[in-house]
Formats: sequence, structure tokens, C-alpha cells
Amino acid sequence: MKILSIINYKGGVGKTTITANLAAELAFRGYSVLAVDLDPQASLTFSFVRVDEWQKHYEQTKTIKNWYDAFIDEDTELDLSSLIIQPKTIGQIMAGKGKMDLICSHLGLRGCRKISVIISPAERSLAVSERASSSIPRETASFGCSVAQSPLR
Repeated sequence: MKILSIINYKGGVGKTTITANLAAELAFRGYSVLAVDLDPQASLTFSFVRVDEWQKHYEQTKTIKNWYDAFIDEDTELDLSSLIIQPKTIGQIMAGKGKMDLICSHLGLRGCRKISVIISPAERSLAVSERASSSIPRETASFGCSVAQSPLR
């Protein structure tokens, strides 16, 4: 599996736009793509999932915040594959080509600096990527590409 990370210290440089379009284009070209939204603004998530749908179906149990909480607060392993969703709009557009799945972000990550206590911001995305890729079981690691977007603050 190839992993692409779109990271920049500065805001407003197009990280979310590039990530969303790159993920969608790769899926359109036949790849199986897993997009991971690590930004507390959750803009990548809301590019593919309506806010009301996210609140109803995913906010409580299907976001990267659940994984962070298990890792930091409970010191337990949460199977990252349990957080993967299939955005309905993408499934309809792909119509049998590739596929694009998503791990949603959570607005509750705003102002959350608990993870910074463990590792520096520069190391955070790398550590999350390494731990995340190792925690996805082999049966769900059939993605041709994983695209992660992070503010790296």
C-alpha cells in the first residue's frame, strides 16, 4: 500500500482541497483509496459526508477521535478498521470503478493537545501514520493507496 500525506504548517494552502481531489481521482482511476482526516476542522470529512449524516451516524463512534481517545486516555488498542466508512456520494459516482473509503475527523479535536504531551507536533503525523497503518488488519489493508491530511500544528 502506498501512503500519501498532505501536510503543511500553514493554513489556507489547499491541503484539504488537494487531499479530497487526489483521493477522488485515484478512486476514479480504479484504485481503492482510504482517506484519513486528521484535521480538527473536519473539512475533508465534510467534503464527502453531510454534516447531519455525520452527526447522526458517525460523530459518537466512527471518527479518528475514538482512536485517539482509546490510545491516550484508555491506553488500549482500537481497531482502526472499525472507523472506516464508505461515503454514499462517492460510491454512487464510482459505479464499479475504484473505491474511496474514509476515516472521519471530529470537531472535538479542536484545542486538544493531549497527544502533544506524548510526542512533538512534527512527529505526531508520522507516529499516527505508523501506528495507524500497523493497526489496520490485513484483511482491510487491501487499499491501493492511503491519503492522509493533517494540519501538523
